[in-house]
Amino acid sequence: HITQVTPTEGTVGTLITVTGDGYAATETVRIDFGLTTSRTSVVSDHRGWFEKTFTIDIQPYGITNVVATGMDSYATETDSLLIKGNITDILPAFGTVGSRVTVTGNGWIAEESIQILFGYEAITDTNANSYGEFTVHFTVNTQAAGTTTVEVIASLSPQDIVGGFYIHGNV
Repeated sequence: HITQVTPTEGTVGTLITVTGDGYAATETVRIDFGLTTSRTSVVSDHRGWFEKTFTIDIQPYGITNVVATGMDSYATETDSLLIKGNITDILPAFGTVGSRVTVTGNGWIAEESIQILFGYEAITDTNANSYGEFTVHFTVNTQAAGTTTVEVIASLSPQDIVGGFYIHGNV
């Protein structure tokens, strides 16, 4: 059975470790993760114990199943963890009024409506795709020079993620 999944929550790209026992000695254990069948595999030791570390691949927000299946014994055990949203890029990270900015993220509910605030103003919205990813573009509006926020607000999941952008003054 799966004895532990750590951490219990994370964003796409987070390292997670799955440990388990009760499998046959030197048995290959397949690990399925959310939408990904056969995310990875590991061979148990002489006591039927295993440990495997891997990264969270592209998955939508929510409780995600981790399933360990012995390839000889067919013993199957399920545990879970919470995948959370993430802003993966704000490009460029700085610019002037009129600059075009691209914001990308993942870990949102599939097809979820997402609102983007720049500073404290709603500047655009988009929808996540079926894997919980999004890409949105906007033009820097008139605001004071200095650091401002790029805020991504989900319509369904309880997520509100903030990144930063630096506005250079125009001469």
